[in-house]
Amino acid sequence: MMEKASVRADGTVFTLENRWIRREIRVDEQGVLTRSFRFDHEELLKENRTEFMIAVDRKLLTSFTKKLRREVDGQWEEHRNELFFESSEISDPDDDYRRLDLNFSYREHRITLRYEIANHLPAMRKRVIFTSGRDDTMIDTLIFDDTPIAPGDFGECEFYRNMQPVPCKRGFTCSGDTDFLRIYNPRTRKGFYLGNTAPGVLRYFMTYLSWHDIAVGYNCESAPFRKYLDAGERFESAEALTCFYRGDADGGQDEFRKVVRSRLPKLEDPADIMYCSWIPLNQEISETIICDMADRAAACGFTVLVIDDGWFTQPNWRVDPAKFPDGLKKVADHIHGRGLKFGLWFNIGTSYGMADDVERNAARLDDGAVKRLGFDYSKALTVQCFGSEHRDRMTRKLHQLASDYGVDYFKMDFSSISSPYGILPWGCHAHDHQYHRGFSDSFIAMYEGFAAMRAELKKLHPGLLLDFSFETFGLNDPSIGALSCSELNHLSNLNCTKPDVEAISKVRRDFYNQSAALPPERLMHGLPALNEANAAELFLTSLCGMPLVSGDLRSLSEKTVRTLAELSRAYRAIARPGALTGFEVLDLAEPLDGFRRFADDGREFLCVFHSGAEPVRVSCLKGFANVLTGDASGTLGPGACGMFVRRDGASAGGDLSKTFQTVRG
Repeated sequence: MMEKASVRADGTVFTLENRWIRREIRVDEQGVLTRSFRFDHEELLKENRTEFMIAVDRKLLTSFTKKLRREVDGQWEEHRNELFFESSEISDPDDDYRRLDLNFSYREHRITLRYEIANHLPAMRKRVIFTSGRDDTMIDTLIFDDTPIAPGDFGECEFYRNMQPVPCKRGFTCSGDTDFLRIYNPRTRKGFYLGNTAPGVLRYFMTYLSWHDIAVGYNCESAPFRKYLDAGERFESAEALTCFYRGDADGGQDEFRKVVRSRLPKLEDPADIMYCSWIPLNQEISETIICDMADRAAACGFTVLVIDDGWFTQPNWRVDPAKFPDGLKKVADHIHGRGLKFGLWFNIGTSYGMADDVERNAARLDDGAVKRLGFDYSKALTVQCFGSEHRDRMTRKLHQLASDYGVDYFKMDFSSISSPYGILPWGCHAHDHQYHRGFSDSFIAMYEGFAAMRAELKKLHPGLLLDFSFETFGLNDPSIGALSCSELNHLSNLNCTKPDVEAISKVRRDFYNQSAALPPERLMHGLPALNEANAAELFLTSLCGMPLVSGDLRSLSEKTVRTLAELSRAYRAIARPGALTGFEVLDLAEPLDGFRRFADDGREFLCVFHSGAEPVRVSCLKGFANVLTGDASGTLGPGACGMFVRRDGASAGGDLSKTFQTVRG
């Protein structure tokens, strides 16, 4: 049995192979193409397609010569290879992948096609690297993978966006709204995930099944991709992630999570538990309130306290002297003194808190007017373009805050790019900003601005946790691109103190969908506000991902605080040795629901919730014990919940629906 992947060269035929998949790539005078792609010994390749397409100074380059008739309009189209093959390189970039680089030249430019095959997963990664040979080169229309594969016939397969249960129509385009596709054949019970790591609104998929392919690249439409390069400047595209699986249509999630995780920043402490001041306090905070919350958060077993909006005022983010008369340092010291990490919210996308230079780096509309956030432009905040010098100003400011107050975590908020609420025109039309030239290249420039800020701050403060929140990325859902830029990703503000509006059982269902195929230890799903009535349920719900909670902790009874402390200790003990990378929704019948978090080394726990009117008796959970009772059996009353920890090597796999028995009375 093959333990690691191999990459071999036989002249200009290259083979990438591991125990699951085998891909052959040929380079000749016609160009470069995949001539075979096998999974589980089955040939998946339907016909040869371009390995990539890129427009250089508006000249479209493709990877090999081919003439074809377009199914859409019946016209003939000829792609002619103009690339010169120079060399190949085989290497081991890390312990998890083997790499093949195919190097080509076009005029004075260099184009590298990079393939990486996993050692221990049925997976591959692919990207294009472009190095400019002269000043003022422009690239756009970049498709970095054109995937002509399917398990069985394309006509047998179903196509799903993310983890949605309903298949897509037969031909579809995803412009900025989908992170990955699932292609599944119910007859053969085989499928694969196809991920796109392009950030936010730049993600793009297109399939037209008569062409037998799926294009993966950058948005060409609502948020166009364009990049200007100086002489010798290098641009690495986003990646196409391919991961194969067998079994049910929604299977293979754990393997795909591992592929995604292989590209993410290192997470130092995967067992953190965050408390944030936002809900229900909002901006009504003070030195006394925050110090009291720090005391209570420490008593609850939490590890991070985040001061959200409301701590600064003008001019230029001055600490509010009415709320914090002794400054922020005293509060930060108090938080650290309670053994907590100190987190701080900061606005990086608008003029909120700024008193000068609010228009110099402002994003612009197509008529040159300043872009503003909100419906009332006479009062709305000025949106700052992150493709301008504003990104450098923000980097300096966050460096200053981290240095002055020992900040351990930044929650960065407000968007320059788009709005998850649909109230912000996209992009920036300015022509005089430092890092972009116009509208079309503003999107990639802003996302690159996030990456540049992260790189500089991590160099200055290596242990700093960074979180470009959902509002910063302009998305309502988690994305691979956002996770690639942050250690953590704050995904929503959900109150949950108003059950008629945000019933926690319904909110939990959303969390299950979000954690289904992306690394749960990086996702902070919502901001449930703990309260006396159902603090345990809200807290256990937050364990779907990196736990993040809010609420007025002063209102909790000592008994509830002790309960939260026990649950926190149990979670920390399981998660501290390493991230709980696996996530599984338990197959339970209503009124029960629940989930499982686990690691490859056997650490795991279950959370079970009961929303019905009749008690449910828990039995047969061999090897698991309720954290609060120490027993593997008992009764969950209406509205009750339980956290069950693995004790003696038992596994929660199999049909857990038989574990829970409903009893009347």
